[in-house]
Amino acid sequence: MTEPFHRSLASFDPRFAELLLRGGREAFELQCESESQAYRLQMRIQQFRKRAFEAKVESSERFYDCVVSLNRKKHKLMFRPRTSEFGSVLDNVASTPASLNSDPLDVLDEE
Repeated sequence: MTEPFHRSLASFDPRFAELLLRGGREAFELQCESESQAYRLQMRIQQFRKRAFEAKVESSERFYDCVVSLNRKKHKLMFRPRTSEFGSVLDNVASTPASLNSDPLDVLDEE
């Protein structure tokens, strides 16, 4: 059985790193010419992220701070910080940390 083909890290556009790092900090969109181009670009960025992490490239773990999603109808890639996924839920808790009289993890020590 033959081994699957894996692109070398050098074969990827170095700007993919910039996109992923920026997407980990702020939301933005990238307009493509067609749905298929947007899909292929999304897959290529995912492959880059994986190869960089496997190669232990500096800051590659931060590439996973970014969610890359596809809007097929508008031919866009959307980049956003992974933490924004639960932002509204966490905002409810984070707005009242001073009201906690004890460390919520202390409960684990009691068991």
